[in-house]
Formats: sequence, structure tokens, C-alpha cells
Amino acid sequence: MYIHTEEQFGDFTKHVFFNKETGNGFSVVPEVGGTILEIWFGEEQIVDACETPEELGNNAAYKSSLLFPFPNRLCDGEYDHNSKEYKFPINDVGTNNALHGFGRDVEMDVLKKETTESQASITLSYFDEGSIKSYPFPFLFDVIYSISDEEGFKVNMRFSNEANESVPIGIGWHPYFKIGETVNNASLQLPDCKMIEIDDRMIPTGSMVDYNYFKNSRPIKKAVLDNGFLLNGEPGKAEVLFSNQKIKLKYWQETGDRKFNFLQVYTPPHRQSIAIEPMSCNIDAFNNGDGLVVLKPEESLEANCGIIKLTSEQ
Repeated sequence: MYIHTEEQFGDFTKHVFFNKETGNGFSVVPEVGGTILEIWFGEEQIVDACETPEELGNNAAYKSSLLFPFPNRLCDGEYDHNSKEYKFPINDVGTNNALHGFGRDVEMDVLKKETTESQASITLSYFDEGSIKSYPFPFLFDVIYSISDEEGFKVNMRFSNEANESVPIGIGWHPYFKIGETVNNASLQLPDCKMIEIDDRMIPTGSMVDYNYFKNSRPIKKAVLDNGFLLNGEPGKAEVLFSNQKIKLKYWQETGDRKFNFLQVYTPPHRQSIAIEPMSCNIDAFNNGDGLVVLKPEESLEANCGIIKLTSEQ
């Protein structure tokens, strides 16, 4: 049976969903961007997340952050829409770009909590009436985090245009997954993809290159990744396998029309985890239009992703 409890996490409230029989569960802090702090499979914590309230309040690494209205980088923080110019604050000083939008910092409301014998979920929501200067469009963003003993952990994101005009939108998530002390001892397998070629400011050049290094599962060892990938875009699920001798995880993201057809993979310098980030659009999509969705009034963009622990036979 899943049980829901609330705990103080500094000045924040942490919502915990846990099944003592299976050791599966998750925790989330709604008032700081709906940030996930823990995902447990068999009592093993599989995310590298913020460990203190102070780290969560800053979260410079965007650990488990929800990414909207764009994921990844926006060149110079600037974009044009409907013949008007807008500019996001520069928060990636090294490249003079805006990074990951503002989803990390919004305070989300708890709409619903559910627990049963075999699953649990929480629905969070954020509404903005158009108060953000860099993105002055009314919108509603909802996320449902759920866990099931059979299907693992799932994230459902939905962005709805509440404006009287069209709005550009990209969404994503920024989890870091960990198994063991270092990713050097883990193996990785990526789905069918092409690598996005970038310049020295990490902005796409417009070219894609074939990428087969992790087409089959192979040890990560000292491989360094901070790359975006274009998936094949066929309707269904793209899967990433991440494993060591003790545990095997399968991350998945929904692909197809207006889904998560892009993927960012990042190995941070500490080598203790790996970021596997679903994106609905390319890097700098507000400018290059690659995968960018422009929603008409009352239209929505919705996509799912998740992670599950596999058995030894799978």
C-alpha cells in the first residue's frame, strides 16, 4: 500500500509517496518548481537530486527541474514572436545564453493526491496571467508525477495556452540518474538518433551527424557527454538503458507528433550521475524553429516520460 506523508524540508514542504512492501516511492517539493527529490526502486534512491533546502533553493545544476517555456539554451536569450522582440535573462554566462526557461523557480499548487495498493500520484499546477516580461503570455502548466509497482515512475507534462494569441513553447525535464558510485562503471544504450552539431556557444549549427557509439549497450568508462540528439520521431517510445552489475534501469520518453523527439545526455564532471533529459524541441528552438510548437489559443502541448527498474530477465 502506498502511503502519502508530508515532511518539512527547511522552509519547504516535501510530499512523500512510499510503499513499504516494495520499497518503491518518490518525493517532491511543489513550491520550488515541483522538483523531485527522490525516486526509490526497492528502497534504492536512483536520482542525484538536491540534498538540502539550500541546494534546492539555488539548484544551479537544475537537478530534476521541469523545463519550460523552453529547454536547453536560447542564443543571447533573445527571440522574435509575432513581429515582437523578447529577451530572457542571461543565466548561462559562459555562453551568453538563457538556459532552461523559468520552470525551476515557480511555485506550484497541489491539485490532487492519490494512493492505492499498487500506485500513487500527485498533480501539480502553475498558472501565469502573463506577468513574465520575457514571456508575457498567459498559460497553465500541469504535471502529474506517478509511480506504479508495475510501470515504474512516470512524468506527464501539459502546457496550455491561455492567451488570446499564439505562443511558442518547448518543454522538458532535467533528471540526473545514478547507480553505484560513478557512471564510469555503468553501461549505456541510446535509441536510434542523430547528434546535433553545436558551435562553441553550444548553439546548433544546423547540421546533424550519425551517432552509433552507444547504439548497443557498452561501458561508459571515461566517455564525456553534453550533447543533444534528434530521435527518429516515430510514434511510440524511445528508450535509454542504464545499468551496472546490480541494477538495470530503462528510461523512456514519448515520441511522435508534438512529443519528446529530442534528447540531451550529460555526464557532469563529478561522474556520479548522468542527466537524461527529454525535450520537445531542439536547442535554441525559439530561433531555429526546430521542433518548436506554436500553440493557438486554448491549444495544449502534452508529453510523457518515465523510468522503470528492470528485472534480471528483462
